[in-house]
Amino acid sequence: VYSYSDGTAAELMHAAYTEYKVVDLNLDDRRDVLIFRQETETRQGMAEYYTWEDGVMERRQTAALSKDIHTIERIVTGYVTADIPGVFVTSTYGEDALVTDVFAFRGQTFSNLTLSAESGVSTQLVRSYQVFATDIDEDGVVELPTLVALPSATAGEDTYWLVEWYSLQTDGVGTKKETTFYYTPGGWYLTVPESWTDQLTVSRTTEDSQCLCYTFSQWTGRDQTPQEILSIFALTGEDRLPRAQSEGKFLLGEKGDVAYAAQLGESALSKTLTEASVQAMFHRIKTDWNSGET
Repeated sequence: VYSYSDGTAAELMHAAYTEYKVVDLNLDDRRDVLIFRQETETRQGMAEYYTWEDGVMERRQTAALSKDIHTIERIVTGYVTADIPGVFVTSTYGEDALVTDVFAFRGQTFSNLTLSAESGVSTQLVRSYQVFATDIDEDGVVELPTLVALPSATAGEDTYWLVEWYSLQTDGVGTKKETTFYYTPGGWYLTVPESWTDQLTVSRTTEDSQCLCYTFSQWTGRDQTPQEILSIFALTGEDRLPRAQSEGKFLLGEKGDVAYAAQLGESALSKTLTEASVQAMFHRIKTDWNSGET
């Protein structure tokens, strides 16, 4: 880190790092440097907080990352609560998991808010699913994901998941904010009404090579046929726009060479939906600028 004055550069600090962020966490209107270091042999990582004080920029406080993480995948800056900024660090963990550490100031102490003292690993662990911390409801506060398995529509079908999003308090306690069906490969998600969550199943069909469909149905029991609420279609090919507006479908939008459409079912829950309400439920997953991933 350098300062520049009268055409001259002066070094303020230097440090080895794996990743870093420049951010104002202590709300003094000056940006500080947050450095993340991973030790290859011990598989232990540290967050180091550098700030300018008394004419010197030095490391002031540290906090541990989750132990045994592999690589840092994404770093998101935002607010933990309306008045407390934080940094959300998601890393790969084990063979198929993502773990998120949340760093912020608790009073005057720089802390990892989600680190378990017993296990040394953050409580924010998601297995077998690529979903990252984000401000899902765009209220200025970053939410963290938790997975909830859905019952299968038919025996032997893949398990699908809802993603419940929680905001944190500085004591690590979460508050549920929103529930979604989050389809990362397709780059879209659907906000799910809370009245659906305990009676929902999802199935996937491929009508042809240019049409992929996810159907949301009302679950009434293992031996009962689910009642269709809503279907979401991803259509490709030159005739995608006409197909997106045929046979009871209506267009949700386009992204690149894909047109997204919806169709209402016959379930009692579908009677509460309109074209406008489905448009409001359907969202695109924002792409991370650094990685290019959703």
